[in-house]
Amino acid sequence: MAAVETLTNWPEVKGVKALEDRKGYRLRVGRYRIFFTVEPVIIVIAEVKIRNERTY
Repeated sequence: MAAVETLTNWPEVKGVKALEDRKGYRLRVGRYRIFFTVEPVIIVIAEVKIRNERTY
């Protein structure tokens, strides 16, 4: 939850990468990945997934 709260400091958030295959960004938090997009006024979190051996 603390990592999600760091998104309030956008764009000064470390560990964020732009996605290559779709619009949006990814934030890595341990084994979890938070996928989100940035709208003019809000940040929309699309999904939170856990990374495992089949993820990439």
